[in-house]
Amino acid sequence: MAPDFMSNDYTGTTRSVFDSATAERTLGATVFWMNSGVGTEPTVASFLEQFQIRRDGGRRGIVEVVL
Repeated sequence: MAPDFMSNDYTGTTRSVFDSATAERTLGATVFWMNSGVGTEPTVASFLEQFQIRRDGGRRGIVEVVL
């Protein structure tokens, strides 16, 4: 998300996407997000590498949504 993005600025269904537990419970989706101003390029790459590995060792897809 943009460096100045604040999830608290949103309500209802839109806000539920930015709350991992709520998204899992209500949308059936595992959602992780970060502000684009956080970390360096290697930090972002490391984050993506870590979160695409499932508990069983397989890989899951990661989707980038550009708003």
